[in-house]
Amino acid sequence: MCLTGIQRFLGGLLLAAGLSLSLPASADVASAVPAALAQPGRGPEATSGAIRGAVADVYKARRNRPLWVDRPGRADAVRALLKAAATDGMDAGPYLAQVEARWQARGDQALAALDVALTRSLAAYANDLWYGRPDAKVVDESLTRRHERLNLSKFLADAAQADTPALAPLVDGLRPPHPQYARLRAALAKLDTAAEPAEKAIADGPILRPGVRDPRVGPVRERIEAEGEWSEAEEVAFATPNYGEGGDWSRFDEGLTRAVRRFQRRLALLDDGLVGGRTLWALNMDNGERRRIVAENMERLRWMPRRLESEHIVVNMAGYDLTVVKGGQQAMTMKVVVGRPFRQTPIMRSDITDLVLNPFWNAPEKLAKEDLFPKLRSHPGYFAEKGYRVLAGWSQTAPEVPLSQVDGFKLTSPMGPVRVRQDPGPKNALGRIKFNMANQHAIYLHDTPDRHLFDRSARNFSSGCIRLEKPMVLAEFLLSEQADWPAGRLNATVDTGETRTVPLRKRWPVYLVYQTAWVDDAGELVVRDDIYGLRAAGAADAKQKEG
Repeated sequence: MCLTGIQRFLGGLLLAAGLSLSLPASADVASAVPAALAQPGRGPEATSGAIRGAVADVYKARRNRPLWVDRPGRADAVRALLKAAATDGMDAGPYLAQVEARWQARGDQALAALDVALTRSLAAYANDLWYGRPDAKVVDESLTRRHERLNLSKFLADAAQADTPALAPLVDGLRPPHPQYARLRAALAKLDTAAEPAEKAIADGPILRPGVRDPRVGPVRERIEAEGEWSEAEEVAFATPNYGEGGDWSRFDEGLTRAVRRFQRRLALLDDGLVGGRTLWALNMDNGERRRIVAENMERLRWMPRRLESEHIVVNMAGYDLTVVKGGQQAMTMKVVVGRPFRQTPIMRSDITDLVLNPFWNAPEKLAKEDLFPKLRSHPGYFAEKGYRVLAGWSQTAPEVPLSQVDGFKLTSPMGPVRVRQDPGPKNALGRIKFNMANQHAIYLHDTPDRHLFDRSARNFSSGCIRLEKPMVLAEFLLSEQADWPAGRLNATVDTGETRTVPLRKRWPVYLVYQTAWVDDAGELVVRDDIYGLRAAGAADAKQKEG
């Protein structure tokens, strides 16, 4: 029989533990189970009605007979499964705490309490492995509510009936089926056994700039060399071994500047050639930090629906890219600009419903107060130059309000509340086309006149919406199945300058995700900057490993 990786891992844990509970009479323990169930849980299951209900269901169906402590190796196997939560980047401690506290149980009541603790912990682990532990402040319910429901009662019933070797495959079936999850899990296992980088960490201190001489430049060279950022010519001229032959080890020279900028671009950092802040963090990244990052990204994948539509769009804010999937295959990719750290693009799901050609732009209230009117105060002609108008109210026939009558701090006038609208045209913030999406955050995809931003490696400059590198290409693709929009009609219609809404006969799902780590097709772990400073509660910390 071929054993899976998790089965081999569990077998190792059981042998290392060298423990197996004695076998009491099942009926004696069963009589003590109701009292054990009546005791409130203290682990991850304590606040979940679904978990408590599923645990109660399985014992009721079995007339309180124990699930684990009355057969050889069953309790040991479940305990090992809980320890193996670390292989999914999860903190095994909370699942094990109540089990470990009762592990030396003797007597009917103590064994019943252990059995219930094992069941509660397994249920909590299964629930978290299936759904993750999404933070409502971080991820929108438009994503999480589409998650396929787990029948936890059935899972526990199946586990209770399964032979001990079949428990691990049952848990395997709870993991997200997305290929990237399996890749990250393999990367996590590799990190757990990898040696730490031999290069010395770069000490904190002032920002290192091109031309400076500083003892910390030497460790920067070592780290850059370890990252493989030298070109072949620079390897000869600037890399570490050559600086013993008259080179200035501590000088931040041109070659090092170019290599640092390549490193920054690869990690989508600001490519200014300076070593400080996020660049210093990235150069000093050890395996423990990489493990934490991988664990957090596995947790975010647990938040995703288990089955995505065969045709969908994914925007990864941390990767600054958009991918179109059709028929389960990648159809196109492009760069995007996403929200600033203080105006983050939310993690969510929506559908593109229609396209607006030559759109007006109604500035969000916060942006109008904090950005537009302050610019107007310092530059009185700003609104006229950019095509902004102030309108009284939101009706189609809302009259224009003279700027002299507008309170820009409150967005009010003698005519009542006002809004700021930008006319269509080459300076319009939405460019030539807008992709409407139905959602409560007023987030959508759109063109932009600021094309130069796509040349940046770090592209978090918007107020939350997603700016597209190739909006017309995406629009042509979405309209390609609508016979009344043949090739060429879209550009011709845009060129008229008239505002027009084009409904899509087929809505396209859009997933806005936040993945700061993934494994590429070459099998390499790719790490990106955590531009929003998000932490995933369901992930283990940097030091948590299996066992």
